[in-house]
Amino acid sequence: MKNIFRTVSFLLVGAALCSAAVSCQQKIDNEYSRHNFSIEMRASSEAIVLDESKPDETALTISWTPAAEYGDDYTTTYLYTVEHTTSTASGVKEYEDEGNFTRSYTNKELQDMLIGRFGQLTSTRSGLKFTITASFEGPKLIIPDEASVMVSVKTYGAKQFAADKVWLGGSVVAENVELTANANNPALYVWQGNLKAGDLNFPVVFGDENNLIVPATDGQTVTGTDAMDAKIVDATVGGGWKITNPDAYRVTLNFTTKTVAVVPVSSIIEIDKIYLAGTAAPTEETEVTKCLEKDGLYAFRGELKAGTLWFPIEFEQARTVAIVSKSEFADGTAVPFSQTAASGAAAKAWNIPADGTYRIVIDTEAKTVTIYSAATDEVVWTATEWKNTTVSPVLVEKTVISNLWMWGDFTSDAYGNKGSDKYMLTPSLANPRVFIYYKNGEALPRGGNATVKFMVSNILNNVYAYGASTTRDKHVKTELGVKVNEVYGGQGNNRYSRWIIPEGTNYIEVFIGSKENEVVNGSIVTASDAYVLFDKR
Repeated sequence: MKNIFRTVSFLLVGAALCSAAVSCQQKIDNEYSRHNFSIEMRASSEAIVLDESKPDETALTISWTPAAEYGDDYTTTYLYTVEHTTSTASGVKEYEDEGNFTRSYTNKELQDMLIGRFGQLTSTRSGLKFTITASFEGPKLIIPDEASVMVSVKTYGAKQFAADKVWLGGSVVAENVELTANANNPALYVWQGNLKAGDLNFPVVFGDENNLIVPATDGQTVTGTDAMDAKIVDATVGGGWKITNPDAYRVTLNFTTKTVAVVPVSSIIEIDKIYLAGTAAPTEETEVTKCLEKDGLYAFRGELKAGTLWFPIEFEQARTVAIVSKSEFADGTAVPFSQTAASGAAAKAWNIPADGTYRIVIDTEAKTVTIYSAATDEVVWTATEWKNTTVSPVLVEKTVISNLWMWGDFTSDAYGNKGSDKYMLTPSLANPRVFIYYKNGEALPRGGNATVKFMVSNILNNVYAYGASTTRDKHVKTELGVKVNEVYGGQGNNRYSRWIIPEGTNYIEVFIGSKENEVVNGSIVTASDAYVLFDKR
């Protein structure tokens, strides 16, 4: 056994122990307090690994020598403590009055102490500090004698997703590549480069362990872009993900979610903003608007010149990648796009044939671009004829639907002659038949019965409307995030039927239907794909 170290504490020397009438120096027994610090404390081992297979076997013994004797006039009391070197949990405190000068712990006792009392993790190493303090009570004050010993203990159990160093390894690389944690998220490791066909794994060093991150399902083959569950095992176990297609990949290792994503670089799109570029673009700072109705949907409508066109992607304040053509310009038809370095994008641009007004829709999920000229673009939709009884003589009109107005208990006075523009839905740049309401996350009011219908004009009487039913005064319940396909357009009882707005709604999307279903027997009908969506965003 080895004497690790000992310390002497002067904790009891202080003003609190001295009266106002007698000095501290007079209270201290100088003869015995100067040179009689004699306790020695020892541990059976400086570093131990707990053995789960031997729970009742002694793993550690702590022993110490008695303190100096000061005669019959003095009583010695021993305080034994166990503290964790990093945990804030309270330590173990025991008074020893029986003359025992040793403590022993089994594997299970130390495991329970570290896990249960000090909140440590399985299969991790940490430090315990053992201390014995001898205090003396007698005619004069004697400074306590104290000694401590430190022991490093590793718990047993499942390995933790933790690492001091991480590498990308396996037969897919010529040699292991050390990975660096993300600056903003130390649990995230991202690497991009070429991988050969073979096995992929992640060697990990954590404390005194050599581990390996491998698939949760042994031998899993990389086939898609979704994150895959991972597990951590001893390095000697081996294993890895199977990569069958050599390619440039982005590899993402997430210690928090315990997942690995292996994605071909060609399928990755990371976007903060998208811009127009080329000789057809108005300026190089013309931004393509991000649409609300679908993730990854961007749109632009405006003037273009005859010439080349591509779309630089801005990500983390850099424009190093651009969306470019995989096929020729096809007016009004979605065509697939590819990605390339922005420096070479001009050579792979679309050719805009003539000056004019164009609408552009970029779907980064479907990886398509649709460019509409004036000949193929549909900016507005014309509703069926309806009788305007608010003027005299009564007029029969056709309504160009450029906006939709909500009408409900919260939009106007009881017989309001005009709907509030505050609750107006505007057409999407990506699809002019989709009308959207969103005011920076502001929830819709919940006054009255919280119902709504949608009018093609901001006047009330006899206007064409989209309602929830053909039954007068019927109110239809809806749910957040669920599209409702029962949409009825017209000037009849549908104008008196409404949807009940779900609580928390701050976003409304109304699709008024496909063009091919516009007219039946001279009257407008709602297409089967029309819908209303109430959501919280």
